[in-house]
Amino acid sequence: MMPYRTFALITALVAGLAASSASAGAQRTPPDNARRAQLEQQIRQRLARTLKERVGLSDAQLEQVRAVNSQFEERRRMLVEQERDVRIGLREEVMREEQANQERVSRLLDQAIEVQQHRLRLLEEEQGELAKFLTPVQRAKYMAIQEQLHRTLEEMRRPGAGRQPGARRP
Repeated sequence: MMPYRTFALITALVAGLAASSASAGAQRTPPDNARRAQLEQQIRQRLARTLKERVGLSDAQLEQVRAVNSQFEERRRMLVEQERDVRIGLREEVMREEQANQERVSRLLDQAIEVQQHRLRLLEEEQGELAKFLTPVQRAKYMAIQEQLHRTLEEMRRPGAGRQPGARRP
């Protein structure tokens, strides 16, 4: 289980991301862009401190982690979009109950499995790159922080996101 301090820091990072995303959706003026850039910079700095403290990264390793993240970010984003589209399609069909298009549901289920397979391959590739300069313990700690950050972000996207982080939905 992740220490409370780390969870609180990750939650603060995510809240900053959410705030910058909210301002991104609003009408942009130069000060809004500057504010968002400033928030993003603060988030990057906090995350860098967290990785250095909790994972034990050196400055050189931190730069290498950033490079690996950049290398895989576009593919990761595409997978998230594909998964979202599949979930939306499945939800639409399931909500139709007896009128659901069985063939479409079958195709969407196959796509969901394919997305998960792609996600696993991406994880394997990313871990292979990280293994070139991180120890196994560092990789495990880094993976735990990534997973917690993704869970927190996902929870914030759900309806009722104002509830306490980690609280169970009824």
